[in-house]
Amino acid sequence: MKSDIKPIKAKKFWKDLYEKSAQKEIPLKASFELTYQCNLRCLHCYIPRTINPKPKAQNSKELSYCEVCPILDQLADLGCFHLNLTGGESLTRPDFFKILTYARRKGFYAILLTNATLITPRIADNLKDLDINQVDISLYGITPQTYEKITRIPGSFTRCLKGIQLLRQRNINISIKMMVMTFNLAEFARVRAFAKNLGVRFQWGYLINPRIDGSKEPLRYRISPETAIDLELRYRPHLSEEEKTPLEKKRLPFEKVGFFYCNAGKNSLTMTPYGEMNLCLEYRFPQYDLRRGSVRESWKELVNYVKSIKASSTYQCGDCEVKQFCQWCPAVGWLEEGDRGACSSYYRELARIRRDRINK
Repeated sequence: MKSDIKPIKAKKFWKDLYEKSAQKEIPLKASFELTYQCNLRCLHCYIPRTINPKPKAQNSKELSYCEVCPILDQLADLGCFHLNLTGGESLTRPDFFKILTYARRKGFYAILLTNATLITPRIADNLKDLDINQVDISLYGITPQTYEKITRIPGSFTRCLKGIQLLRQRNINISIKMMVMTFNLAEFARVRAFAKNLGVRFQWGYLINPRIDGSKEPLRYRISPETAIDLELRYRPHLSEEEKTPLEKKRLPFEKVGFFYCNAGKNSLTMTPYGEMNLCLEYRFPQYDLRRGSVRESWKELVNYVKSIKASSTYQCGDCEVKQFCQWCPAVGWLEEGDRGACSSYYRELARIRRDRINK
């Protein structure tokens, strides 16, 4: 008997789910920075050089396993499903697999963000046994010279490739991620081809931000706006449908409603290793201390903040002619200028070139 019910495509299912979660103010996605410790010293990293960027703070100790578990319980109770486990390098935590085990038992769709250099056969086996849903691996180049110029750790390139190989041997779902910058631009196509030959998803970006302590050193490694848009238009159309951004799907102009027009404070949040809940990895004000309050209370405060916040007198996007072609957000203004309404000349130039090239 033939059914009249048409199957729902996965892409539409997730799109609808995220839209509904935003409408109902359910934190469907959470990014949990488990540690700021890392075995690499990447030039562009948004985390300061020091292991603990706030050593004098009262809550300067990383959350223990016993503190992490109740937070995961509360997230699950609120309807959270996607859980990004990130850092720093999460695998530097001795209790990482205890945390991952607990998260999987709670039913989270768990994604590990890693540099893969610490992955051994035993670690790969553990990830397989726990049925990790996805492992996102940062690959900054396809040669030791380029990769290690960025990570600044000799031998890290070989260890990264070995980690990728170990995961692929166990058929673990992985994706290759690349932050494109001045030092590795020449190897972009080869990294992309590497991922394609592996048969895995390739994700890339070029929007480098200042560090969370205010240092603008990482901005030195940004590629030029002209080069960035060239990459968008040259390579993005060749990606799969799942990988295409609104730009490639020809949904420009970007849809922008409200001051915060992303999902932060609508259906997504982040948490630091010290138990602070933030809107996102970049925008860290306001912060809510989960050691003193509940996840539910903190989430409600974030939702109300996003609803009530108004643009400052320095806000320039309102009548900007390239607004709908711009990826600026309040986090950019906050990080680059210390003002959530301030414009970024880099983002403005990206938007201008993007508009001119698309309307050509």
